[in-house]
Amino acid sequence: MAKGEAGTDLVRRHREIVEAASRRDFDRVMDLFAPDAVWDTASVVGVIEGSAAIRAFLEDWFGTLVGIEVEAEDVQAFGGDVTLLVVADRANPRGGEGVVERSFPVVATWRGGLVSRATNYVDLAEARAAAEQLASSRGPRRRPTA
Repeated sequence: MAKGEAGTDLVRRHREIVEAASRRDFDRVMDLFAPDAVWDTASVVGVIEGSAAIRAFLEDWFGTLVGIEVEAEDVQAFGGDVTLLVVADRANPRGGEGVVERSFPVVATWRGGLVSRATNYVDLAEARAAAEQLASSRGPRRRPTA
């Protein structure tokens, strides 16, 4: 794979995860996570370990919402198999009123084309700094690609 193609592929894969989640295609979402993946959801539920637990979390979370729409607002690849995703979701809480909208950044590290670790952040600047630091510790420095 030529230089730069790996980053483009990871951007495509991260967008594919979001698109599959929006369709509630959890089989496809989990096809793109390593079996031993870890997802640090920050203040939501904490650290989730293993693809089975990640899938259960997603199914539970989506089950509490009606008409959820999930979108990748931005995805960038950094060196060292690191991506930064800004995801937006919009839904109605099941049994509740109103619309819940939010946007949050996720930094992911990849191994063999699969997410090995994902970390949710509240602040985009903090997420970007974390992605840059991870990328510099995992591989050669380069500018993020979209």
